[in-house]
Parts: sequence; C-alpha cells; structure tokens
Amino acid sequence: MTGPVRVKIGAVADLPLAGSGYGIGLDPDGHRVEFLGDWRAMRDMRDGLDGPEPVYAHVESWQVLAVDGELRVDLSREAMVERAAFLRSALARMEPPND
Repeated sequence: MTGPVRVKIGAVADLPLAGSGYGIGLDPDGHRVEFLGDWRAMRDMRDGLDGPEPVYAHVESWQVLAVDGELRVDLSREAMVERAAFLRSALARMEPPND
C-alpha cells in the first residue's frame, strides 16, 4: 500500500495516555485495514460512528499496521521517519511517571 488510502471506519480505540489510537476499516476494494493515528483524531472518528453517515479517514502508508490481518508495516525510510515523528510527538505529550 503506497500513498494515502480512503478507509471507511468500522471501529476505533483512542488511547489518550499513549498519545495514539488504533483504527480498523475497509478500503475501497473491501480490504480490512488496521492503522494507528493520533488519539484525538481517533476520538473524533469514534464519536462520528454514532451518527447516521459513514466515517472515512485518509490513512497514510506509514500509519498502516496490517491489511486483511497480514502485517504490512511500511519499512521505507520515509515511512520510518514519519512514524518516528508521530511517536516522538505522542511521547512528548505524555506525563512523566510518578516515582
């Protein structure tokens, strides 16, 4: 999978303490796409699932974890840079542990 793909969202989990979220949906060809993203966007998608209209997301290749249950983590340099930036951003928002 290269470039962004439009995914019709079926379910999401937002994980505010981790700064990220997990989504599952179907691409235009009916393939199940599992992906990660910012928890706030995932929360908004989840809230939209209660409405009458379908919810869609444009998922970049670096966000894809699996397609049809098969691991599909993009290992290209560009994808790794994007993923690392996302994780740094998510970790920076986390509170330090209470020791």
